[in-house]
Amino acid sequence: MNRGWLSARAPIQHLTAAVIFVFIPAHAAETPPRLTFDELITLSQQQDLDPALQAKLNAVLTTPYVVDRPAPSASAPAQLHVTEWNIERGEQLDNIELLLKSPDSFLKRAQQAKKYSPQALKKLRAQATTLRQSDVLILNEVDQGMKRTDYRNVTQELAQTLGMSSAYSVEFLEVDSLTDLGTEAAVLDTPELSARMTEDLKPDRNRYQGMHGNAILSRYPLQNVRVLSLPVCHDWFSQEMQAISQLEKTKRKAARVAFLERITREVRRGNRQALLADITLPGSKPVTVHLVNAHLENKCKADCRARQMRRVLEEVGDAAGPVILAGDLNTTGTDGTPTSIRYELTTRLKDYQFWIGTFLQFTPAGVPAYVTTPFNFWKNFRDPTALHVPVLAKNREARMFADVRKFRFADDGSFDFRGLASRNLQRSRKTLSDSNERAAKGFTPTFAMLRDYGGFLRYRLDWIFVKPPPGEDRPDTFQIFEPETPMTLDDLNRALPERLSDHAPITVQLPVAPVESHAGLSVCTISNICFP
Repeated sequence: MNRGWLSARAPIQHLTAAVIFVFIPAHAAETPPRLTFDELITLSQQQDLDPALQAKLNAVLTTPYVVDRPAPSASAPAQLHVTEWNIERGEQLDNIELLLKSPDSFLKRAQQAKKYSPQALKKLRAQATTLRQSDVLILNEVDQGMKRTDYRNVTQELAQTLGMSSAYSVEFLEVDSLTDLGTEAAVLDTPELSARMTEDLKPDRNRYQGMHGNAILSRYPLQNVRVLSLPVCHDWFSQEMQAISQLEKTKRKAARVAFLERITREVRRGNRQALLADITLPGSKPVTVHLVNAHLENKCKADCRARQMRRVLEEVGDAAGPVILAGDLNTTGTDGTPTSIRYELTTRLKDYQFWIGTFLQFTPAGVPAYVTTPFNFWKNFRDPTALHVPVLAKNREARMFADVRKFRFADDGSFDFRGLASRNLQRSRKTLSDSNERAAKGFTPTFAMLRDYGGFLRYRLDWIFVKPPPGEDRPDTFQIFEPETPMTLDDLNRALPERLSDHAPITVQLPVAPVESHAGLSVCTISNICFP
């Protein structure tokens, strides 16, 4: 029984359909269950579905599709290389495949495009080598059968390229009548432009599947694969449809402005989820490693993301042995809830911190809050794990990290939040610096807007948490599965003129056998990555 916050787990209803396992040769390609195009149109129009269609939708959203391949070797690996990457749908799939399959060819293309210095090229080569060594890839925002990614099965193409086992789960079915299904006419300045845009947005009905989800790729066969639906923090169907309705009522002063507003909408069926799987590392004493790919909500307050994370922890609380929990956790520190006058009124009236802050603005007591506001913003912006002080130094994301840190598994294990100077390239002793790369201030960002204004709009959204087998803390020795050498491969992500994703990949290495400390040595780690 999980000894987290509850003495006994509360019953939580969620659908878990049977897992589909397929054993196929590397050249074959399979797809998860899919809906017909007419059924997708029905999903875009009706909130309440007939029982048969609802059951089919539930099956698509809760059934992981698994393609297993044999392990590359029966011998025990020296270390496990883990990478987490939100690949932005797979829009740059060809370049990602080239990078993972042939780093030299990728770097040659990069050098032709940007003319890197020998030192910069050496750094890119080191990052490419690190990424190529990945034994486990935890991927977010993965398309299948979407027009924007040429209807490709992104998971299977990557798995076949790398010769890896794979699991894919559908988080959302994209059913926007304008931008996805093409059943709604676009409205632009002229009838000619409107007709052209409408035609450009129409998908191929025979190829469109509308699937967008998460994936796990592994050099070792995947077992016990399942999907966990998380607490709903934003209804991607009814709330998005309501926003469209409100916009239609206002009508536009300028057709182009209205169309640009509408193009940002996302009408979907589905919900945020976690994809879970186990792998067994071979050897004289095989080790089962539990993998968790969590994708938390962005259109909500941080408190709801914390609820989603607690649900994930409750699900894995009984796991014995190593646990790797990673994913795009959307830790922006901001309230991403779609804003409306009604929302502001109904939520702020119930928010005690809002009223305290409002009171302080009109009293001398408010001076410290004003003085600390810029510092607090920068503190949270660079480090979402920073201390939360109500009113004066709020950090909305702190609660989630505190929950992960204090969580105890049934075997009395916990996630490794330590920072040991001998285990990371920055020689940091701060929180999580052994599993997530830190910068001079806070953590190295993983996400950036297309225009980041000199690095200002960059966030740490992607994380890796590692729970080693429970045991004594021995800073002078690398115990098995204690994380080391975390890296954020942002330079590699930006090596070509068009970045591979709006998120940079992050990696960490986990020793599978104890290794003596690197303290005091000016040589390379067990992962052949050298300390500066």
